[in-house]
Amino acid sequence: MLNRIKSLLSNRDKVEEGIEAQQIAVAAGVLLIEIARADDDIADDEIDIAVNHLEHSFQDNSFKIDDVFKETIKDKSEDAISLFEFTDLINKEWDKEKKIKLLQALWEVANADNQIDKYEEYYIRKIKDLLYLSDNDFIKAKIKVLDDQ
Repeated sequence: MLNRIKSLLSNRDKVEEGIEAQQIAVAAGVLLIEIARADDDIADDEIDIAVNHLEHSFQDNSFKIDDVFKETIKDKSEDAISLFEFTDLINKEWDKEKKIKLLQALWEVANADNQIDKYEEYYIRKIKDLLYLSDNDFIKAKIKVLDDQ
């Protein structure tokens, strides 16, 4: 009986971890889509980069980045009043290294068309501040993306 209770609690913890990971993936996805939307022209390349980043970042989790998940991200992005609700969740769960990788992904989305729009840069700077990253992190991430193209 005790083993059964332990098993149930263990399964509940795994489910909660999965739900939490999904919420973080949605939060990161919304930030990526916000950058894609910043110049009023969402290109397929921008969406592909965002999805690839999410798939790579969350490959160890039990959920898949599928069409339904993409629609959830799109809906949340359109309904968002503030970026704080998304960055707050990321700040609670991710360390600086993961946040810098997200910052690089934001730059990759912005640079998908080989041109970084001033509004894309503005939103990336705003997100950088909300993620409590430094100007140095901001510049290094941008340079890394531009050098890798």
